[in-house]
Amino acid sequence: LIINHTFRVSQHNLIYEKDEDQYKIEGYRFVEMDYFFKKALSLQSLHNLKCTGGKLEYSSEKRSGLVSVYTLKCNMCDCEEHLATEKPQTSEEKSNNHSTINTAAVWGTLSTGGSYTHLTELLSVMNVPPLGGTVFFEIQRELDDAYEINSSSAFMEADIVIGGFNSSIAMHGLRYKKFIADGDSTVYSRIKQHVSYGHE
Repeated sequence: LIINHTFRVSQHNLIYEKDEDQYKIEGYRFVEMDYFFKKALSLQSLHNLKCTGGKLEYSSEKRSGLVSVYTLKCNMCDCEEHLATEKPQTSEEKSNNHSTINTAAVWGTLSTGGSYTHLTELLSVMNVPPLGGTVFFEIQRELDDAYEINSSSAFMEADIVIGGFNSSIAMHGLRYKKFIADGDSTVYSRIKQHVSYGHE
């Protein structure tokens, strides 16, 4: 970024150009602190074994949603290392193709009744680079699909319980009086609706 500064000196115009710091990082980032600090120290320690007089310095940033990967270059040997703001997940740990913080941001936004616009405005006020719309809606679709699968299994479970309640008179000559379950109220409400003596 070139900024022109103009000064008036003894009735003459003095013009010079000043190069702003091209390596300056603007704004805030979400960082997995324990991983980030340990990884940064490890990278420098390992680099010191190869280049005793060099120091790793920030060179560039590549963002993937709310995750940043920084390129660090040695000021002596030009060796490059990469440092992410979040620990990369193994294939076994991944529940989808997206990072933990990106998924959490979308999930948190939707679960509180927000939308992509709300998240973008919040991040803007916080001076955090935004999560792209493409990534947001991909994650939203994946979360919706997971919810539908879990909802389907819950309804199947409820149907099995309802079947047991409805056949209790014919098979055993009895009616269930008490129903004890976890906090899932949908099963209880379906029993009341679909079991012949559910309201009793």
